[in-house]
This record gives sequence, C-alpha cells and structure tokens, in this order.
Amino acid sequence: MSFELYSRAFFKDYFAEALLLLYLDSVPNIRLRLCRLFPQVRRTIHSTDNALKVLLEKSMHHLYVNDRDRDVIKECEKVCAVLWLLLIDGLVSEWFVLCCGCY
Repeated sequence: MSFELYSRAFFKDYFAEALLLLYLDSVPNIRLRLCRLFPQVRRTIHSTDNALKVLLEKSMHHLYVNDRDRDVIKECEKVCAVLWLLLIDGLVSEWFVLCCGCY
C-alpha cells in the first residue's frame, strides 16, 4: 500500500481523494476494503486538512448509513469501534467519530 511506500504529503496529494471516492464504487468488495482502510487513512490525514477530513467523514457516513451489502455494514461497525479507540487515544475528535455515524 502507498502508506508504507510514500510520504504522507505524497499520499495526500496523489492518492487520498481518489481512494476516498471509492465509496461510490458499485462493487461491494471494493467498498469493503475501503472500510478496512479508513482508520489508517484517518491517521495519515493531518488535523489541518479539512477537505480530506470532510471527504473521509462523508464516505464513512455514506457507507455506514446507506450501503445495502451486509458485509460492508458489518465492517463499518468494526471500523467505528476502532475509531472509538482512536478517540480514547486522542488521535481523532469526538466530533469526527459522531459525524461518521458511529454512535
């Protein structure tokens, strides 16, 4: 994955937006893999990069609330649990977790 190969800035400039837009993909396995990458992507995005944070929130919320594939929904629930742990560690804000639909 590009997380290990490239710097955060390079990932953010060239891959992040295209990756996060995969929530619109019609193939459930693509959306499922995207769900698994959300915590790692969130750790990569700096707190000052509001545009990518909003896109991440939008894609997570869309998958969690609107997806019809039960495996994707189940994976989103697991990701929400990971995000709550990141919240406890201080790596994400409570506002971010709630905006993603993780209640």
